[in-house]
Amino acid sequence: MQIVHTAEYLNYDLGPGHPTRPVRAENLVRLVSDAGLLGDLAAPVSATYDELRLVHSEDYIAQVVSGWHDEWEGHRPFLHDLASLIVGGTLAAARRIRDSEVRRVFHPMGAKHHAQRGTASGFCIYNDMAIAASVLVEDGMRVLYVDWDAHHGDGVEFLLAGVPNTLTGSIHNGTIFPGTGREHRPDVNAYNWPLAYNAEGPAMLAALDELLDIGADFDPDIVLLAAGADGHRQDPLGGLGYEVTDFAKAARKVSDFSYDHCAGRLLVGGAGGYRADDVTPQVWFEVYKTLATDGVRQ
Repeated sequence: MQIVHTAEYLNYDLGPGHPTRPVRAENLVRLVSDAGLLGDLAAPVSATYDELRLVHSEDYIAQVVSGWHDEWEGHRPFLHDLASLIVGGTLAAARRIRDSEVRRVFHPMGAKHHAQRGTASGFCIYNDMAIAASVLVEDGMRVLYVDWDAHHGDGVEFLLAGVPNTLTGSIHNGTIFPGTGREHRPDVNAYNWPLAYNAEGPAMLAALDELLDIGADFDPDIVLLAAGADGHRQDPLGGLGYEVTDFAKAARKVSDFSYDHCAGRLLVGGAGGYRADDVTPQVWFEVYKTLATDGVRQ
């Protein structure tokens, strides 16, 4: 299983004391390496302007380039380059999977799922998953987007709503930011499972079973997974009660689904997680280990 990462991501800084700490991705790579599971470590290449324009407005991109936005503190023009690098990493992974160069990729800095067409949101600048889905659909693929981050994947849902050959499903804490995702929207192939505050793993796993049942009827060619770690019971922002073992079980369900329905093709983004030194990389590591047992059913 390939990992997309670069030390440049450490500069993805939204301000002093901000809860998003990109060192969490470095910590995941270290855990994978220490376990002897690190295979191909791929460096990302920046997305082009035209690729960003697939889902974002020209005015918004210009604002990010200017370095000013309410989503971060002060003047930070370097964030455009870093956010473009994240998009490029996800896009390159999607294309490698499409071209059968690799079957599965984990991009821990990927799945910036709140970014909207004309604004940053929820610590997310450019929506890499929506852009990747758009490219894959243009290439003739059917894309299933699965999101178990504690926060509703609103940006991906809204940007892909009604886009042919896409289906989005989000399992999230229905009581917190962004306050959306309270109902299914079958008319635009968007499905939501808003869980109660402090909901535990069994509730998430039951919702995932329902999502994958819907996904089976959709018959995808690839699964895009936002594997947020912020549903863990010790995460300061998620308000959910999952254990590490719940994430591993969820990863196994998605893994088996991808083999059963789309030849194992699976692109994973890390999405959220705000215990950068311990809980977040440990959750991601369990997900990575599960998905890296290529072809094995448990």
